[in-house]
Amino acid sequence: MNLAWLSLSAFLGIFLTCSGTIQCAQAASILLNTDSGDIGAADPFSGSFTPTFSGPAFSDIALSQAGNTVGVSADGQLYQIKGSTATAIGSLGLSASVAVTGLGFDTQSRLYALGLDSQSQTGQVYQVDTRTGLAAPFVGGLPAGIYGDIVFDADRNHFFGVREAAGISPASTLFSLSMAGLSKDIGSVGFSAVTGLAISNGALYGYTRSGEQLLINRSTGAGTFDLALSSLTGSDRQFSGAASAPIPLLSVPRSPSPVPEPSFLLAALAGGGLGALMRRYRRRSEPD
Repeated sequence: MNLAWLSLSAFLGIFLTCSGTIQCAQAASILLNTDSGDIGAADPFSGSFTPTFSGPAFSDIALSQAGNTVGVSADGQLYQIKGSTATAIGSLGLSASVAVTGLGFDTQSRLYALGLDSQSQTGQVYQVDTRTGLAAPFVGGLPAGIYGDIVFDADRNHFFGVREAAGISPASTLFSLSMAGLSKDIGSVGFSAVTGLAISNGALYGYTRSGEQLLINRSTGAGTFDLALSSLTGSDRQFSGAASAPIPLLSVPRSPSPVPEPSFLLAALAGGGLGALMRRYRRRSEPD
């Protein structure tokens, strides 16, 4: 059997399915924030990072399905971010011993915050009122460690999170958090200082403080170096967090999209575009 033709046929089947009554969701935007107060879009294919906001530095940011962006500062203040403006919503109202490092929306636009309570040395998750900023306990008593980001997987209906354990190198561990409040360690990412998590086109990405983009296997937690982020403003940038909207990989459109004519597919083949897409698709289609 010609495996190359089988791969091509499978890819064309996916392409046609995504163009018909069921279509692949559009590429979910990935936002990154830095310790210098920049927020911008990251292209997971080229590695480009384009800042669109410059202001107060946030520990992390979150993006809802509706496109609403919020950020949390080191002193526990929640902000609404629109364009180039950040507006204070209110304090999370947490103890000074709690450092919030991760924010994430679920598919119902409910906001959650992840942090470490230095007094009890345990991880804590809170549900945050986006109107007032006040946080209410959701899950407590997570294992001790330096916690990073969380991101909601709309296809699996749970959060992924990352934390680092003292004395272990590389320290970052991927864990899952269900909506019932159950946490489960998945495995070592294989990299340290993973400060951001995002999901786009069905792939789970991790971002290190120094700007490495990782592809993370959701079944094992293992991370693979993908590319280094680039920026026009210098290489000393430190990334503090990431955000992506909780969009399912497959979505049903309101009205069926027309199936492309065969001539379109032939043109894509002739132009080499399909080959490029297949190469990129293979890189991001490892079992997870």
